[in-house]
Amino acid sequence: MIEGIIDLVKIIVNYDQKAAALALSRGGWKEWFLCELWLQFLYQNCSAERNFAYPAAPTVCDTVVARKNPSDGLVWIEVQAFDIFMETQENRFIDMAQHDIEALQTLRPQSDLGLMIILVPISIGAQIHQFLSNPGSGFTRTDMPTMAIYTCTFDKKTESPASNSPGN
Repeated sequence: MIEGIIDLVKIIVNYDQKAAALALSRGGWKEWFLCELWLQFLYQNCSAERNFAYPAAPTVCDTVVARKNPSDGLVWIEVQAFDIFMETQENRFIDMAQHDIEALQTLRPQSDLGLMIILVPISIGAQIHQFLSNPGSGFTRTDMPTMAIYTCTFDKKTESPASNSPGN
């Protein structure tokens, strides 16, 4: 399931160069991506919800999708998308990503999977690329023509990043 979601992410960020153009414009880039991801889930006949409340917490997860087999639970997805107007605020962006990671670790039901997606244009965000490319970060980097996709998965019943192997 996770590998399939990552494949959808690749399609979205490479589609007609929209992602690259939006990442180099003012605002709306993350929201556009989340809408496109939700739409791709609908095309795949997957049940998905945006801004889904974490249980017993006053915060929401960007997207939650049901797995093909309902007894397998859900996949909780948090997304951060870096844009050119945050270039002088790389530390703030990293803090926002770490906040989402903490939510996936502590707020999602531990019987469900978690996925953190961070999108960074290849041409900007050097500090973010360096931070996320650190082997200890738990992130896997996938390069598209204009965008780096960083993903980190969280297994069932664990609070640490998963192995990022296919099929998680």
